[in-house]
Amino acid sequence: MRNFFKGILLGVLLLATGYSNRAFSLLGPFASYQIPSLNYESPFTSIAAQGDIGGPMNLTEEYRWGSPVLVYGFDSSFVEYFGAEGVAAVEAAIKVLNDLPATSAMSSSLSEFPLTTTRFNYTAQQLRLRDIKSTVLSIVLQQLGLACPERFTWTIYQQRPIDGTDPQQYVYSIIQRNFDPVNFRPSAYVNNTLYTYQILQVSADPDTWDCMELAVDVANPNVSVAATAGLQAGVVDPRVYQQVYGALDFVQGGYGLFYSGLTRDDVAGLRYIYRPQNTNWQSAPVGTFGSAAISPWANISFQIVYPNPISPWTVVGGPIFGTTNVLGVTTAGFLNTGGRAGPGKLSFVRVDTDPLLGQYLVPVTISYPETVIDQSGVAIRQVAARTILAPDIIFSAQDLGAYPNDPAPYVYGVTGTTFLQTPNPGVPTAQDGPGIIETGIQIILSKVGPWLFNVRDTDQLSGIRGFTWGSFDGTTNAPIIYPVGASAQELESRLFP
Repeated sequence: MRNFFKGILLGVLLLATGYSNRAFSLLGPFASYQIPSLNYESPFTSIAAQGDIGGPMNLTEEYRWGSPVLVYGFDSSFVEYFGAEGVAAVEAAIKVLNDLPATSAMSSSLSEFPLTTTRFNYTAQQLRLRDIKSTVLSIVLQQLGLACPERFTWTIYQQRPIDGTDPQQYVYSIIQRNFDPVNFRPSAYVNNTLYTYQILQVSADPDTWDCMELAVDVANPNVSVAATAGLQAGVVDPRVYQQVYGALDFVQGGYGLFYSGLTRDDVAGLRYIYRPQNTNWQSAPVGTFGSAAISPWANISFQIVYPNPISPWTVVGGPIFGTTNVLGVTTAGFLNTGGRAGPGKLSFVRVDTDPLLGQYLVPVTISYPETVIDQSGVAIRQVAARTILAPDIIFSAQDLGAYPNDPAPYVYGVTGTTFLQTPNPGVPTAQDGPGIIETGIQIILSKVGPWLFNVRDTDQLSGIRGFTWGSFDGTTNAPIIYPVGASAQELESRLFP
C-alpha cells in the first residue's frame, strides 16, 4: 500500500514539474486472448451499432491504411438528410487531418499539440445536440488504426478460476496496451493523466469482467479525441465517460461536446503508425497495379484522375495533386508485397459519386510513387495505381435500429472495416500484426430523427429528450440543427412545451 501511494505521489510531482507523460493505443483484429468474457468483442455498446470493431494491439502489431491517398464521398442518403451544412461538417473533420504536418515536421515532444481539446457549447448542451464534426473525426481516427488509450492503459490478459471458492473467485494477469510516443515503452499516462485500475465484474449475465481505468489526478482527465469512438463497451473512470458521452442519464449523452482539434496523444498515435521510419512487410491494397501514369521523378507525388475527362462526376475542386516522402531506385516491374514505409502524411480527397448509386459511373484512378523493399533487401521505386468504383470511405445516413435490451437508437455505425495481414517470410511464426486496413468503409450516421425516452406507460411531458444532430463551436453563432430544415426554435418547443 505504501508503494502504491508513493507511485501516486511521484505521478503528481511529475505533473507539477511539467514532465510530459502520454501514450497511444493501436487497433487491430481481436487477438486470441481478447474474448467477450473479458469485455472484448463485448455485447455491451455505448453509441455504435457494431460496438468494438477490434482490440488493442501490441507494439509493432499496428494496422494502417495501405495507400497514402484516401478518397471519400457522400451518398444520396447523407446529402438528403443532412444537406450541404452536414457535408461541410464532415469536411471540417477531414480538414483537421489534412492540415496535420508530415511526421518529419513534428517536434519530438509534440508540444505544439494540446493535451486537451474537449470543449462545450452550453446552448447545444441544453438542446441535447451531438456534434457531427467531432463524432466523425473520432470515427475516422479509429479507422486509421487508433484504439482508445483511456480504455487500454490497463487491460486483462488472462483470467483463471481459484479452486474451491464460492462465489467463484479468479486470479488475473494485467497488461498495458498504451505506449509512449518517444521511447515506445508501456505507459500509464494519457495526455498527462495518470491511470491506475480496478478489476470488476461488468455483468453477471453473461459473466463479463473488465479492468477499469481510474484517473489518479483529482482534476478531470484530459481525454483523447479517439475516446469517443473507442470507448464503446469499455469500463472507464466515470469522469472520462462523462466528458466523452455527457451526463449519465437514460439516453446517450455527448450533448454540447465538441473538439477544437486533435490532442497530443491522438497525433502521437498517428505519427507512430504512419512515420516513414516505420517499415512493415505488407501487400499493396487490393486491386493495386503498376502504372506509368506519373513519373516517379516528377514533383507530383500523387494524382487522381478520371479516364473520361467529360464525366459529370468530377473531382471536387478540380484535378488533385499532392506530395509524399519517397526515395529509392527504379524498376520496370511492380512489386506487390514487400517492406513498405509509412507515408509520413495521409491525404484525404473528396470525389463526388453518382448521387443515386453512390458509386462512380466512370472509374477513378489513384496513382502515387512508392519505394518497396524486396526479399533481397533491394529498394524498388515504382508507381502504384488503384482504380476504384466507389470511395474508400463513404458517408451515409440510415435508421440503425436500437440496442437489444434498450429502446434508445444507435448514434452511428461502421461497416466494411477489414484488417489484412501479409505473412512475413522472415518471421517463422505467425504474429497478430502488422497489417493494413482495407478500403471500402461505410460510416453511417443515424437518421432516426428527434426522439423521446419514456419509462413505463407515461406521457409526452414525462419523456426524456434523446440526442439530435447539430453543428456548433465555441462562438456565439447559433447551432445548426439537423435534419435539413430543422431549427433551434422548433427544437426548443419540443423540449420546453
